[in-house]
Amino acid sequence: MGHSQGRGHFVTFENMDVSPHHLLPEACECLGSALQFADDIHVILSRTPLLEALDENDTHLLCAHMTCFSAPRDCVLLREGDDSSFMLILMTGRVELQINDEAGQTHRLASLGPGRSIGEMSMIDQTPRSLTCVTVEPVDVVLLTRQAFRDILLTTPRLGNKLLLAVMHSLAERLHRAQSELAQQWPAAEQPWSATRSGGR
Repeated sequence: MGHSQGRGHFVTFENMDVSPHHLLPEACECLGSALQFADDIHVILSRTPLLEALDENDTHLLCAHMTCFSAPRDCVLLREGDDSSFMLILMTGRVELQINDEAGQTHRLASLGPGRSIGEMSMIDQTPRSLTCVTVEPVDVVLLTRQAFRDILLTTPRLGNKLLLAVMHSLAERLHRAQSELAQQWPAAEQPWSATRSGGR
């Protein structure tokens, strides 16, 4: 990613409440504050339906709370069952979402590209990761911690409300997709919610 002249106060690792360095695997390289790349990040986010509502000033305010990292191919960025104290936004490259079944078999769920957010729901509701995220090629990501998200809600409520709305839309989209997938797996007459089942009238 290119460099940008950040606006406002430059947040260094020394004055951040929580250092993000230990949150990702050692194979990941910290590139510094996202403010350095704010213009590039804004271009990417403006093409993302869930975050396109952020204007240029919003993006710079958000970047003041985020840190950039690069990661090599086959790097596990998030692991199912792990702590969920942060979320990621993919800037370059692609990642794969995976889940393990009860037999320990790994299933590929989706492939995500630039602009997609990862781990935002578990970060907010403070539940363990429900999926594993693995890079399928070298990537750049920006990281937002739960503490930084809370700081945004307290200090910049307009931006915080936009982010919360984006998360709500993301949840609604995923629930709709999950319902559609479940409906395809169950024959109509056997669906648990089907009115055609015995006693369902």
